[in-house]
Amino acid sequence: MRLPFLAATLAPAIGALVAAAGPAAAQDQGSITERFSLNVLLPPGYCALDPANPQDTSQIALEQRVLGQGQRLVTAAVECGQREAWREAMRKPPFSPVDATENVVSHSWQFEGQPYDTRVQLPAKLCRTVREGSGQAAGESREDFGKRVTAALANVQTGESKMVGVSDELPGACILVVVSRGAPVDGQAITVLKMRGTVTIQGRVMQFYQNAYSSAGKELAALERASGILKAQIEANLAPAK
Repeated sequence: MRLPFLAATLAPAIGALVAAAGPAAAQDQGSITERFSLNVLLPPGYCALDPANPQDTSQIALEQRVLGQGQRLVTAAVECGQREAWREAMRKPPFSPVDATENVVSHSWQFEGQPYDTRVQLPAKLCRTVREGSGQAAGESREDFGKRVTAALANVQTGESKMVGVSDELPGACILVVVSRGAPVDGQAITVLKMRGTVTIQGRVMQFYQNAYSSAGKELAALERASGILKAQIEANLAPAK
């Protein structure tokens, strides 16, 4: 079972930031005249999905639907050693192998109507909004954040998503974590740990997603590994071009 990342969790925070931008942010993608190119670096060991492969095409289309209005898929990738498992999963629901990860990057074109300075400040504002909404202190330790994840997992049911809070904040990037309970796979309970990094690169608002599908008892280890991968990817993409 695939759950939309924004379902009842990030929507209020993102919606508040879009509303604050005023009417210019509500333009549709076709009205954007300023184009740009960005060479997105994938995490080491990840392979981009192949549009020429029918199973990959299905997953690419699914990822774009999950992203929803206002975001354009830039790249979708899975760990190279898991590619065949993902292709098999696309041939028979629920579309996700257990103990696997995926990496998705999108361009949030709905922010293109905002002034450059506003876009640059958006990640910091998002982190602040989420912390205020979840009662999370700035500078929270990794141990305390792990306790926050455990508490969220104890209260989320199958088909539900719950915002955990800010896992990392970098200059120009805000990384959030949402936990979900997916439908059991072969009788095995599965947790979906969804990390989303909102990043401003070259004045463009990008979303970096790292989703981990974890079996019971492996959630915190899966989160630690996946969040490390996402943070390193964002840092690599934020680094000045050489």
